[in-house]
Amino acid sequence: MVFLYSQRGSLEDNTGRGKLNACYPDYHHWSLKKAQKKHIDLFGRQISEGTYYYRARIDNNLSSDLKLSEQSMERLLYVIFINGPEWEKQTEQNITDKLNNMRGLIEKLRSGK
Repeated sequence: MVFLYSQRGSLEDNTGRGKLNACYPDYHHWSLKKAQKKHIDLFGRQISEGTYYYRARIDNNLSSDLKLSEQSMERLLYVIFINGPEWEKQTEQNITDKLNNMRGLIEKLRSGK
C-alpha cells in the first residue's frame, strides 16, 4: 500500500481510500475533513480542532457519522489491504469495471445511440 503525503503532512491515500470507497455505495464513502471541533474517533483516538480526519456518512444524522483520525485510517487500510491481498485484487477489479462502464456510457452519449 502506497500512501502519498501532501505538503501539509496529512495522509492523502488516493490508492487506499479510493479502494475502500470502491467497496461501498457512493453515499457511504470516506471523505477527508478538517475538524471544526475536537472529536474522538471510532478507535478512541483524539482528533484535535484544525486537524484532518476521515468521515463516512451513515445517515442524515451527523452524530452517527464514523470518524477516523489519519493514523486510525492508515491502520485500517493496512489491516484490510495488506493482510487481505485477494480482497485488494477484487477491489481493483471493481474500480476497473466501474471505469469501463462509465467510458461505455460516455461513448454512447457521444455517438447518440
